[in-house]
Amino acid sequence: MTNPNMDVMLSSKKQDWGTPPELLKQWEQDHSFYTVLDPCASPDNPLKADIFYTKWEDGLERGWYIINHEHRTMKTIGKEDIIIDPAVFVNPGYGVEYRLMIPDDQWGDLSSLDKFILYGLDLNWTSKQISNVRLIEQKQVSQRIKHLCGMGYARKQGCGDWVRKAVIEHSRHGSTIVMLLPYKAPAWYHDYVKPYLDAVDDPMRHYFPLRGRIKFTGATQGAPFDSCLFILREEW
Repeated sequence: MTNPNMDVMLSSKKQDWGTPPELLKQWEQDHSFYTVLDPCASPDNPLKADIFYTKWEDGLERGWYIINHEHRTMKTIGKEDIIIDPAVFVNPGYGVEYRLMIPDDQWGDLSSLDKFILYGLDLNWTSKQISNVRLIEQKQVSQRIKHLCGMGYARKQGCGDWVRKAVIEHSRHGSTIVMLLPYKAPAWYHDYVKPYLDAVDDPMRHYFPLRGRIKFTGATQGAPFDSCLFILREEW
């Protein structure tokens, strides 16, 4: 049976499943970072990042190089001095979305159908939703979307594009980047593998599967999938 919550969270019907601020604070403490930049923020900046980009400001196209390991700070916890990294925190949409790229002076050259499709894509509507509202075949909508992307008027992007962006930014500038991503991890990983890795303090670890399923801001129930933190950072 199809899980309707899964359909919504992993499709382009809704992209803005927000990170609960209290969970982010816990992860910051557990992994010694503090959030300075959020490139996937909603306009109200719910994570209170110093710098944030909404979908209209296009965090994929902006540089994240303002955050790097040279700006680390020290924090004393008990008798230990802990290094705290300024970080980029990324919770990307897990489905597919489109970014409008058409210049303002070219809108007048479009047909009314193409304008409607672009408006729909900007609202994260699927081709099926657009076809239902416009009362035309979904195949025709899909063909026009492909044409508009080919003309450079829209860009298709997904979770993988954000991961690629994070890897590039980290390799270029040494930015510490923490990503919240879908992940499938069996119970034995948490019970046996993770304690072992913690004990040997493996410096090459980048994946941190999270126990339990997150109830994202805006969701009525917990996510139908596990999540993990993917952390890119310079060695201490």
